[in-house]
Formats: sequence, structure tokens, C-alpha cells
Amino acid sequence: MSDGSAIWGPIWPASSSSLLDPGWWAHLFQVILCPLLDPLLLLGHDWALVVMAVLEALCVVLVRRFTTDQAELHRLAHDRTMQKHLYVVARLIGDQAAAARHQALRTTVALRGIRHEGLPLLITVPTVLILAAWCFLRLPSEPAPAGTAITVAFYDNRLSRAAGEDRVVDLEVPPGVTLDGGPVRVLRPVTDPAETLGLPPYSEAVWTLTAPATTTPLTLRFHDGGTVLEHPLLAGGAFTPPTVLTHPGSPHATTEIRLPVYHPFGFIPGGGPFPPWMVAYLLVIVPFFFIWKRVLRVA
Repeated sequence: MSDGSAIWGPIWPASSSSLLDPGWWAHLFQVILCPLLDPLLLLGHDWALVVMAVLEALCVVLVRRFTTDQAELHRLAHDRTMQKHLYVVARLIGDQAAAARHQALRTTVALRGIRHEGLPLLITVPTVLILAAWCFLRLPSEPAPAGTAITVAFYDNRLSRAAGEDRVVDLEVPPGVTLDGGPVRVLRPVTDPAETLGLPPYSEAVWTLTAPATTTPLTLRFHDGGTVLEHPLLAGGAFTPPTVLTHPGSPHATTEIRLPVYHPFGFIPGGGPFPPWMVAYLLVIVPFFFIWKRVLRVA
């Protein structure tokens, strides 16, 4: 039985315990939301990211507009500005008592405004997370090219294999996909810290293949002993399915399609734990949040 069905199998679980499977939720998310948003990728990754960030900023502002008392928030904003002005004047003329009074009033006004933030946050945070999840699925890497070499890998984190146990993995590819060097690979131990990047030792098998352009994902099947692990591959499309998959039925195994990291607009780098697409996303959504607030006159 294929363990990849947790990601690409039937949408409804066979039992209620499947609700605890993250792969089930990932598949449910892909079935419902991805068909609605994937057409944006026909514009290209850069424009899709910009459109998504601008629309998400608009969504956040509209939620704020219809879930808060805008009249009161505008009054509070006016009072805050006035108290700041009076505080500066008091400091300039040396009236420390008045300055302290106006600073305290500014704080009081700010605290009154905070009580209006709960409902907008309750609505917008899940929305932002859902749309960001779509970006996480679709924007971390460049689309897989058709007709050119693509590298795929199988990883085994069991130390017995990494210690040198001679095991093989067989990669089964669909018709039309060509493999360089045959389908069978011996798992290679990876123990050098320069290669493991701080992870425990593991073993890997790597293939190079060429796939034709398709409109629906092809299925790569990794035969690991008596277990078959599936990984979808879409070449020549506007997006690629998840490049790295874990398989709940085989927790020791991970499969990967190695693709170039997507750098928005060709130059934006990542920053620490933030991938390049997320850095670009923040660079777009933050200014547009304030632009939409100004245009729609939302406090």
C-alpha cells in the first residue's frame, strides 16, 4: 500500500483517527484552496506573490473596517495626535507637570484603542495563515522544468542504514520519464557534518531524470523493501507540488525533488529562517496595508 496516499489519496479519511494526520489536512487544504488560487500562478511567481500580498492587505483592512467602531477609533486617533502635540509643546516650554499629564493621557487613549483589536485579530490571523500556507506550498521553489535534468532523492534517517548497511531503493517512473543510470540505487551513508548540516547521520539515494511537460502530476514510486512511497512530479507547469514529503507510514523516509529556490524578482534573498518568498511577501504586504488604510480611510 502506498504511503503517499496521505497526501494525494482520497479526501475523506477512512476513520476519525485520520483527522490527526497532518498529511490529511494538507491534502484537504490543497483540494479546497489551491484550485481557487493556483490560476494566479499563470501570471508568473512574481506577479502571483504581489497580487496575493496586495489582496491580503486589502482583506485585513476590510476586516478592520467592518468589525470595529471606526468613529470611535478616529476620535481616539485624533486625541492621540492632539496629546502628542501638547506633550511636545509642554516639553518645549519646560512644563514637566503638563508634559507628564499629556503623556499619561496618550497612554490612556492608546489603551482604550487596544480593546478594539481583538475581533479583527481573531478573524485576520487565521486568514493570513491560510493564504501564507498556499504561498508556502506553491512559492518556495522554481517550477520543475520540462525536458531538462531534474534531481530526486530518497533519505533514510535510520542510523543502522547510515552506519553502512547495504540497502537499495528502486525508483519506478511513469511512461515518458527517462532515468539516467537505471532505477536502482544503493543508499549512501552521509556522516560528514559538512554534508549533514548539523543533522544526525542519514543515508540517501539520488537519481537524475527528465520528464515531459504535463498538465497533471506524474507519480514517482520509491520501492524501499516491501514499502512503496509516492511523490508527485509536475514538469513544465506554472507550479510544482510539494518538493519535500514525509510519509506517515514510513517515518524514517523522506523524498525530495531538488529544485532551485525561488528568489522573487530575481534578487531578493532569504533572511535567517525566512525564505526569499516570505521576505518579498512582507516587503509588499506591510506598505500596502498602510496604503489601503489611507485610501479607504480606515483607522
